[in-house]
Amino acid sequence: MKCPQCNEAEVERRRENRQYKESGLPNVLLINIEVCHCPKCGADLVSLPRLSGLHRVIALELIKKPALLRFRMTRAGWRRDDAA
Repeated sequence: MKCPQCNEAEVERRRENRQYKESGLPNVLLINIEVCHCPKCGADLVSLPRLSGLHRVIALELIKKPALLRFRMTRAGWRRDDAA
C-alpha cells in the first residue's frame, strides 16, 4: 500500500505498543496494534478496526475506579454513609 500522505513510498507494516492520546486520557496504552510507517515522509498510520469496542472497554475500566465512584456519589447527593 502506498502512503496516503506522500503517495510515493510503500508503507511498512509493523506491530507496536502506542499511547492512545486521542482518548484524552494520559494512561491508555494500546498493545500490539498494527502501525503502517512510511519510510519516505515518516508518517505513521494507526488502524483501530473495533474502535467502539475499545471505547466501551475504556469506559468500563473508568467506572470501576474508586475515585470516580466517589465523584458520582457526590454528584448524586449521596454521603459515604448512604453506600453502606
